[in-house]
Amino acid sequence: MYGAERYPLECFICIDQVVQIQVLINPCRIFHSFLIPVKLEIKSFLDHMAYLFDNPKFDLYIHSTLMDFDSMCEIFEGLNINCLYVHPEDMDYGFYKKVLNQFSKFSKQLDLASSRHPIRDFHDVLIENYDYISIEPMTDIKIDDLLIMNSLSIYLMSSQLTDKDINRFLKHWIKGGNPRLEHIYIEFQRRSNEEVFKGIKRRLVWPRRFEGFIGGARERRVEEVTDGIEIWNEKRTKKATIKFKRATLKMFVWY
Repeated sequence: MYGAERYPLECFICIDQVVQIQVLINPCRIFHSFLIPVKLEIKSFLDHMAYLFDNPKFDLYIHSTLMDFDSMCEIFEGLNINCLYVHPEDMDYGFYKKVLNQFSKFSKQLDLASSRHPIRDFHDVLIENYDYISIEPMTDIKIDDLLIMNSLSIYLMSSQLTDKDINRFLKHWIKGGNPRLEHIYIEFQRRSNEEVFKGIKRRLVWPRRFEGFIGGARERRVEEVTDGIEIWNEKRTKKATIKFKRATLKMFVWY
């Protein structure tokens, strides 16, 4: 068994035209490509990595349907998944849904991209307790989809959410909604700050340090948050700093 100094920094599996597996160990890299569908070789290699490095966390990227779903289930059974990335362009609805339902429940983080499949069909995925969830560019996402999310950190890219939608989300949070939320980033159709904060008490605050899952980080990291607009929940047990930049909103929650 490798010592602590040889514990992997990052581990990746990418399913595309081939299956690529990378294990980064400072200062080296283990890299192997497999043709599809050599299931036994892939499974054997992953089992060997799990033995050498005490079942490390893998980021699983799925870009292709060349590997059939049953093979995925067999090969990745018991895999310690940190982040699941599903970024398909040619993945049909049935395959896409099976992949999400099978692997998202074992993942700490989830990164989705699809303009072909309606997000409303995946509410059972959205409500899971992820450390981090990123959704891009599902332009059909609605405010009700956001309100049921229960992740620590949420990223919504290229959304069609409006000022009124953001106002509804903030009021939902103030009343106790999205209780696990620590950080959120939203690209939306911003027009007026007054509409965003309509009916919400707020004040200006000074810079402070925030620690959390920011920008898809595998682990928590610290970010210096410059001055912004502060709101608080009804019980006054949480505060949140809100910052705008063009058509984006960032919100940092403090306990």
